[in-house]
Amino acid sequence: MNYRSRQKRGQAPTFFYAPADQIDETSLTLSGQEAKHATTVCRLAKGSQMTVTDGAGNAYDCEITGVKRGVVHADIVRAHRRLGEPFATVTLAVGVGKPATVDWIVEKGVELGVSSIVPIRCANSVSGLSDSAAAKRRLSRWRRLALGAMKQSLRSVRPDVHEIMSIDDARTLIDDHQMSFIADPDGQPLSIAAHSHVQMTKSLLFVGPEAGFTNDECARLIDAGAVPFSLGARRLRAETAAIVSLTLLLKELDEL
Repeated sequence: MNYRSRQKRGQAPTFFYAPADQIDETSLTLSGQEAKHATTVCRLAKGSQMTVTDGAGNAYDCEITGVKRGVVHADIVRAHRRLGEPFATVTLAVGVGKPATVDWIVEKGVELGVSSIVPIRCANSVSGLSDSAAAKRRLSRWRRLALGAMKQSLRSVRPDVHEIMSIDDARTLIDDHQMSFIADPDGQPLSIAAHSHVQMTKSLLFVGPEAGFTNDECARLIDAGAVPFSLGARRLRAETAAIVSLTLLLKELDEL
Protein backbone atom coordinates (compact mmCIF):
# COMPACT_ATOMS: atom_id res chain seq x y z
CA MET A 1 0.00 0.00 0.00
CA ASN A 2 1.55 3.28 -1.10
CA TYR A 3 0.07 5.69 1.44
CA ARG A 4 1.58 8.90 0.11
CA SER A 5 0.85 8.27 -3.55
CA ARG A 6 -2.79 7.57 -2.71
CA GLN A 7 -2.98 10.92 -0.97
CA LYS A 8 -1.56 12.73 -3.99
CA ARG A 9 -4.21 11.25 -6.24
CA GLY A 10 -6.88 12.49 -3.87
CA GLN A 11 -7.78 8.94 -2.88
CA ALA A 12 -7.10 9.06 0.83
CA PRO A 13 -6.86 5.61 2.39
CA THR A 14 -9.78 4.25 4.36
CA PHE A 15 -8.71 5.08 7.90
CA PHE A 16 -9.99 3.38 11.05
CA TYR A 17 -9.37 3.13 14.78
CA ALA A 18 -8.73 0.02 16.85
CA PRO A 19 -7.66 -0.04 20.50
CA ALA A 20 -4.28 -1.58 21.27
CA ASP A 21 -5.79 -4.79 22.66
CA GLN A 22 -7.15 -5.58 19.16
CA ILE A 23 -3.70 -5.32 17.56
CA ASP A 24 -0.76 -7.71 17.69
CA GLU A 25 2.53 -7.90 15.77
CA THR A 26 1.11 -9.33 12.55
CA SER A 27 -2.65 -8.80 12.55
CA LEU A 28 -5.52 -6.79 13.96
CA THR A 29 -9.30 -6.69 14.13
CA LEU A 30 -12.00 -4.06 13.81
CA SER A 31 -15.20 -4.49 15.77
CA GLY A 32 -18.34 -2.56 16.64
CA GLN A 33 -19.02 0.67 14.77
CA GLU A 34 -15.58 0.66 13.13
CA ALA A 35 -16.22 -2.73 11.56
CA LYS A 36 -19.74 -1.72 10.53
CA HIS A 37 -18.43 1.44 8.88
CA ALA A 38 -15.72 -0.51 7.06
CA THR A 39 -18.06 -3.12 5.64
CA THR A 40 -21.37 -1.31 5.11
CA VAL A 41 -20.31 2.28 4.37
CA CYS A 42 -16.88 1.81 2.78
CA ARG A 43 -17.86 -1.61 1.36
CA LEU A 44 -14.51 -3.18 2.22
CA ALA A 45 -14.20 -6.93 1.89
CA LYS A 46 -11.55 -9.65 1.81
CA GLY A 47 -8.51 -8.34 -0.07
CA SER A 48 -9.35 -4.67 0.53
CA GLN A 49 -6.68 -2.36 1.92
CA MET A 50 -7.05 0.05 4.82
CA THR A 51 -5.03 1.95 7.40
CA VAL A 52 -5.74 1.49 11.12
CA THR A 53 -4.42 3.52 14.05
CA ASP A 54 -4.43 2.76 17.75
CA GLY A 55 -4.70 6.47 18.58
CA ALA A 56 -1.39 6.33 20.44
CA GLY A 57 0.88 7.13 17.49
CA ASN A 58 0.94 3.75 15.77
CA ALA A 59 -0.66 3.26 12.35
CA TYR A 60 -0.80 0.13 10.23
CA ASP A 61 -1.38 -0.47 6.53
CA CYS A 62 -3.44 -3.65 6.38
CA GLU A 63 -5.10 -6.10 4.03
CA ILE A 64 -8.42 -7.59 5.08
CA THR A 65 -8.32 -11.38 5.35
CA GLY A 66 -11.95 -11.89 6.20
CA VAL A 67 -15.12 -10.70 7.93
CA LYS A 68 -16.81 -12.96 10.45
CA ARG A 69 -19.73 -12.21 12.78
CA GLY A 70 -19.34 -8.50 12.35
CA VAL A 71 -15.60 -8.50 13.05
CA VAL A 72 -13.07 -7.49 10.38
CA HIS A 73 -9.80 -9.44 10.42
CA ALA A 74 -6.71 -8.06 8.70
CA ASP A 75 -3.01 -8.75 8.27
CA ILE A 76 -0.55 -5.94 8.93
CA VAL A 77 1.50 -5.08 5.84
CA ARG A 78 3.42 -2.05 7.09
CA ALA A 79 3.70 -0.11 10.34
CA HIS A 80 4.12 3.66 10.77
CA ARG A 81 5.06 5.69 13.82
CA ARG A 82 3.35 9.08 14.42
CA LEU A 83 1.81 9.12 10.97
CA GLY A 84 0.32 12.56 10.22
CA GLU A 85 1.51 14.06 13.52
CA PRO A 86 3.21 17.44 13.97
CA PHE A 87 6.59 17.54 15.68
CA ALA A 88 5.56 20.42 17.95
CA THR A 89 2.71 19.88 20.39
CA VAL A 90 0.10 22.56 21.01
CA THR A 91 -2.50 22.44 23.77
CA LEU A 92 -5.59 24.55 23.10
CA ALA A 93 -7.21 25.83 26.30
CA VAL A 94 -10.57 27.26 25.30
CA GLY A 95 -13.33 28.90 27.29
CA VAL A 96 -16.49 26.83 27.15
CA GLY A 97 -19.24 28.60 25.24
CA LYS A 98 -22.26 27.39 23.32
CA PRO A 99 -22.20 23.60 22.76
CA ALA A 100 -22.09 23.89 18.96
CA THR A 101 -19.20 26.35 19.19
CA VAL A 102 -17.02 24.03 21.26
CA ASP A 103 -17.99 21.07 19.07
CA TRP A 104 -16.70 22.97 16.05
CA ILE A 105 -13.48 24.02 17.81
CA VAL A 106 -12.73 20.44 18.88
CA GLU A 107 -13.34 19.01 15.42
CA LYS A 108 -11.40 21.63 13.45
CA GLY A 109 -8.65 21.91 16.05
CA VAL A 110 -7.93 18.21 15.82
CA GLU A 111 -7.93 18.34 12.02
CA LEU A 112 -5.35 21.15 12.12
CA GLY A 113 -3.04 19.24 14.47
CA VAL A 114 -3.78 20.24 18.07
CA SER A 115 -2.32 17.78 20.58
CA SER A 116 -4.82 18.27 23.40
CA ILE A 117 -7.81 20.43 24.26
CA VAL A 118 -8.59 21.88 27.69
CA PRO A 119 -12.15 23.23 28.14
CA ILE A 120 -12.19 26.06 30.71
CA ARG A 121 -15.12 27.18 32.84
CA CYS A 122 -14.96 31.00 32.67
CA ALA A 123 -17.02 33.87 34.02
CA ASN A 124 -18.53 34.27 30.54
CA SER A 125 -19.14 30.56 29.97
CA VAL A 126 -22.68 29.38 29.36
CA SER A 127 -24.70 28.16 32.34
CA GLY A 128 -25.19 24.50 33.13
CA LEU A 129 -21.55 23.46 33.53
CA SER A 130 -22.02 22.94 37.27
CA ASP A 131 -24.28 19.99 36.45
CA SER A 132 -21.83 17.08 36.54
CA ALA A 133 -24.04 14.83 34.42
CA ALA A 134 -24.35 17.47 31.70
CA ALA A 135 -20.60 18.13 31.82
CA LYS A 136 -19.89 14.41 31.41
CA ARG A 137 -22.21 14.21 28.41
CA ARG A 138 -20.44 17.14 26.79
CA LEU A 139 -17.03 15.65 27.49
CA SER A 140 -18.09 12.32 26.02
CA ARG A 141 -19.31 14.07 22.86
CA TRP A 142 -16.12 16.10 22.51
CA ARG A 143 -14.01 12.96 22.79
CA ARG A 144 -16.09 11.23 20.11
CA LEU A 145 -15.65 14.25 17.85
CA ALA A 146 -11.89 14.19 18.48
CA LEU A 147 -11.74 10.53 17.46
CA GLY A 148 -13.68 11.17 14.26
CA ALA A 149 -11.54 14.19 13.40
CA MET A 150 -8.37 12.18 14.01
CA LYS A 151 -9.49 9.63 11.42
CA GLN A 152 -10.74 12.29 9.01
CA SER A 153 -7.37 14.06 9.04
CA LEU A 154 -5.33 10.82 8.82
CA ARG A 155 -3.63 11.31 12.17
CA SER A 156 -2.31 8.51 14.36
CA VAL A 157 -2.60 10.18 17.79
CA ARG A 158 -6.00 10.72 19.33
CA PRO A 159 -5.84 14.15 20.99
CA ASP A 160 -6.98 14.16 24.59
CA VAL A 161 -9.93 16.32 25.58
CA HIS A 162 -9.53 17.04 29.29
CA GLU A 163 -12.30 17.40 31.78
CA ILE A 164 -13.63 20.94 32.17
CA MET A 165 -11.25 22.98 34.33
CA SER A 166 -11.55 26.17 36.32
CA ILE A 167 -9.46 29.15 35.26
CA ASP A 168 -7.20 28.58 38.29
CA ASP A 169 -6.57 24.95 37.37
CA ALA A 170 -5.84 25.99 33.78
CA ARG A 171 -3.27 28.51 35.02
CA THR A 172 -1.20 25.66 36.49
CA LEU A 173 -0.71 24.23 32.99
CA ILE A 174 1.50 27.20 32.05
CA ASP A 175 4.43 25.81 34.04
CA ASP A 176 4.28 22.57 32.05
CA HIS A 177 4.82 24.29 28.69
CA GLN A 178 7.78 26.06 27.12
CA MET A 179 5.63 28.98 26.05
CA SER A 180 2.03 30.05 26.60
CA PHE A 181 -0.05 32.57 24.65
CA ILE A 182 -3.41 34.23 25.26
CA ALA A 183 -5.63 35.94 22.71
CA ASP A 184 -5.97 39.55 23.91
CA PRO A 185 -6.92 42.65 21.88
CA ASP A 186 -4.14 44.59 23.63
CA GLY A 187 -1.40 42.13 22.66
CA GLN A 188 1.10 42.11 19.80
CA PRO A 189 0.59 40.18 16.57
CA LEU A 190 1.32 36.50 17.18
CA SER A 191 4.18 36.56 14.66
CA ILE A 192 5.97 39.03 16.95
CA ALA A 193 4.95 37.40 20.24
CA ALA A 194 6.20 33.97 19.09
CA HIS A 195 9.21 35.14 17.07
CA SER A 196 11.87 34.37 19.67
CA HIS A 197 10.33 31.01 20.51
CA VAL A 198 10.22 29.29 17.12
CA GLN A 199 12.22 26.32 18.44
CA MET A 200 9.67 25.49 21.12
CA THR A 201 8.11 22.05 20.88
CA LYS A 202 5.48 22.33 23.63
CA SER A 203 3.20 25.35 23.75
CA LEU A 204 -0.13 26.34 25.28
CA LEU A 205 -2.75 28.57 23.67
CA PHE A 206 -5.58 30.28 25.60
CA VAL A 207 -8.69 31.52 23.80
CA GLY A 208 -11.78 32.80 25.60
CA PRO A 209 -15.48 31.91 25.13
CA GLU A 210 -18.12 34.15 23.59
CA ALA A 211 -17.60 37.61 25.18
CA GLY A 212 -14.02 36.57 25.90
CA PHE A 213 -12.07 36.29 29.13
CA THR A 214 -12.82 38.94 31.73
CA ASN A 215 -10.14 41.53 32.49
CA ASP A 216 -9.41 39.72 35.74
CA GLU A 217 -9.06 36.33 34.01
CA CYS A 218 -6.72 37.81 31.40
CA ALA A 219 -4.61 39.46 34.08
CA ARG A 220 -4.31 36.23 36.07
CA LEU A 221 -3.22 34.23 33.04
CA ILE A 222 -0.75 36.91 31.93
CA ASP A 223 0.66 37.17 35.48
CA ALA A 224 1.20 33.40 35.39
CA GLY A 225 3.28 33.73 32.22
CA ALA A 226 0.93 33.72 29.23
CA VAL A 227 2.04 36.13 26.48
CA PRO A 228 -0.82 38.24 25.06
CA PHE A 229 -1.31 38.42 21.30
CA SER A 230 -3.82 40.21 19.10
CA LEU A 231 -5.82 38.94 16.14
CA GLY A 232 -6.33 42.42 14.74
CA ALA A 233 -8.90 45.18 14.94
CA ARG A 234 -11.94 43.13 13.94
CA ARG A 235 -14.11 41.30 16.47
CA LEU A 236 -14.17 37.56 15.80
CA ARG A 237 -16.56 34.86 16.93
CA ALA A 238 -15.13 32.52 19.57
CA GLU A 239 -14.74 29.61 17.16
CA THR A 240 -13.09 31.83 14.55
CA ALA A 241 -10.64 33.22 17.11
CA ALA A 242 -9.73 29.74 18.34
CA ILE A 243 -9.06 28.28 14.91
CA VAL A 244 -7.27 31.37 13.55
CA SER A 245 -5.06 31.48 16.67
CA LEU A 246 -4.21 27.80 16.36
CA THR A 247 -3.48 28.15 12.65
CA LEU A 248 -1.18 31.13 13.18
CA LEU A 249 0.72 29.40 15.98
CA LEU A 250 1.18 26.18 13.99
CA LYS A 251 2.40 28.29 11.08
CA GLU A 252 4.96 29.99 13.34
CA LEU A 253 6.10 26.53 14.43
CA ASP A 254 6.48 25.43 10.78
CA GLU A 255 3.74 22.84 11.22
CA LEU A 256 1.51 24.18 8.41
